[in-house]
Amino acid sequence: MDNIRSELHPTPEPNPTVVPVLTKQEISARQMDLNDLEVLDSFDLSKKDQTRGLISAFLFTLIAIFIFFVPITINGQTDVTFGAIYNFMMKITGNFGLWFITLIIIGTGILSIYGKYIAKSGPIHDYFSGDSIVHPILYLVGGVFTLLYSLHATTSFVGPEMVVGSTTGGTIIPAIVVAVFWIIVVGSLSMPFLLNYGVIDFIGSLMEPLMRPVWKVPGASSRQCNCLVCLQLVCRRIDYQQTLPAWRLHRKRSGTGCNRF
Repeated sequence: MDNIRSELHPTPEPNPTVVPVLTKQEISARQMDLNDLEVLDSFDLSKKDQTRGLISAFLFTLIAIFIFFVPITINGQTDVTFGAIYNFMMKITGNFGLWFITLIIIGTGILSIYGKYIAKSGPIHDYFSGDSIVHPILYLVGGVFTLLYSLHATTSFVGPEMVVGSTTGGTIIPAIVVAVFWIIVVGSLSMPFLLNYGVIDFIGSLMEPLMRPVWKVPGASSRQCNCLVCLQLVCRRIDYQQTLPAWRLHRKRSGTGCNRF
């Protein structure tokens, strides 16, 4: 009897879980962490947003390839695009760039003294309170040394040789301090094209079959390696010219637009 009933009235199978389709505004309103894979898999995008995300990933990845891997020739000198931008910024800023960096270093020294030893609360105190008691002094000394060199290099002021000499400040300030500053600035504007639109994560997925059995690490570990390769390519050319020893494809993230800079 039970068998007859079950044949006449079969038990309905449970419906599979329906993945909600969210818009970019809904994702932003929910403050969803798009770096969490479980969160990414908990929703889907409309076809329009998926298409927009794929186009964004493709275009911005092409920009990243152009910046970091394509050599260009300007005035007879061949370099990767990153290097050309870096050289351009170094050239047009000149002494203004040197003094801008000098003021940043001096300001950091003064604010560190205030935040560490004087202020009892507030954002400056919160920022510098974790430093040791020695750090503010070092910041301030560095600001004084940089000021002496900048005065020596741009005015008639003659600074002490031990600070402004070619083997001390003359090497440290222009070839390391100023150069690394512009590496950070240009790199911070360029690296999002490489990191935020999927190519690095896509390479990590491709590298999973190799990375997991050989080095016992996930394929995503290759992302850091890829980034280091880009930085080494950049720094090799800077080292050559300045004698300076300086430094996912996931359509949802691109489609939401929440990772743009």
